[in-house]
Amino acid sequence: MESGLQELKFSRYNQKVELSGKLFLYNALTGGYASVDEEYRDNFDKCDFKKLDSMKELAELPNAIINQLMEGGFIIPKNFDEFNVIKSMHYRGRFGANKALTMTLIPTMNCNFRCPYCYEKDKKYPVKKMTTEVMDAIIKYVESRIDSVDHIFVTWYGGEPLLGLHEIRIMQNKLIELASQKDVQVSGMIITNGYGLTKEISDELVQMQIKTAQVTIDGPEEIHNRTRFLKNGEGTYRRIINNLLQANENLEVVIRVNIQKENIKYVPEFVDSLKQVGIDKRNNIKPYFSLVRDYEIDKGYIYSSCFSVPEFSEEESKLRQILLKKGFQPANSNIQPKLYGYFIEKQYVFIVPYICFKFFSCNNSVV
Repeated sequence: MESGLQELKFSRYNQKVELSGKLFLYNALTGGYASVDEEYRDNFDKCDFKKLDSMKELAELPNAIINQLMEGGFIIPKNFDEFNVIKSMHYRGRFGANKALTMTLIPTMNCNFRCPYCYEKDKKYPVKKMTTEVMDAIIKYVESRIDSVDHIFVTWYGGEPLLGLHEIRIMQNKLIELASQKDVQVSGMIITNGYGLTKEISDELVQMQIKTAQVTIDGPEEIHNRTRFLKNGEGTYRRIINNLLQANENLEVVIRVNIQKENIKYVPEFVDSLKQVGIDKRNNIKPYFSLVRDYEIDKGYIYSSCFSVPEFSEEESKLRQILLKKGFQPANSNIQPKLYGYFIEKQYVFIVPYICFKFFSCNNSVV
């Protein structure tokens, strides 16, 4: 196969990962994923993916293996420009026909928690709620777009959005009524701390087509209560767990676990505690791990106990293995890369409760 390899090169997006003594390959452009047989381990150990044209270590491999590597995008023709593919995907996402209207709506910036790492902690948690004027403006905007879309997706955010449940009811029902007249689908999710997510409220959310909830739990009870406590200082762990166990089974619950250097060692204990109360038996509840970071600062993390992005990437695969070994399916189990392109004014609307129609590119930008 040596002659054929002269026309090929390594993808610049290849990664080698060793887990439990086995070698795996991953391509961050195609999502190609491969487990290396021990018979060929030495060949791949010697491969230097940074030297794109150095293919000699693969010369002795069978044609079937080479074909599999090509299929996964690990090796590509020399004249293939991967960066042009990424640009094409970006522009297709940015300017292509997108028939979904995606909005993030904030019914209130108020919150009943006082998490020390929250981006909102210096903004004094304003208690104002979304006004009738703002709600009317949102509906008017949707009316102007509805003939060009087939799906409206709303993320309810905050603050703690369930403190603005009345406003959510009004807006969600208006959107459903408007969409029904045009044969447009409405769906949504809510990012909540889970403290107010009772069985009755979860039933109501599902009825309003809000069928996904993200709830953050930062570890076992003692650890969680250090970082996610009420404004009076009381812990919140037990009530959140109780709410999740009673939540409507048609509500998909994603448990976000914020990982810092201080709590990462407690992950096995935390996963065991979830298993002990039966969370692993609930098919609608799946955990995942997330980096604590602040996008407004240069370092990308808030203080010394936070991981940098490269540090966290080293830990994340180990954390996923803990979940899998304990019988949990991680929420973000798809390893396929996600390459997005956003043109904010065209596709993505971010509206705060009392500033009528202000656009933001990211929730960290909310003021």
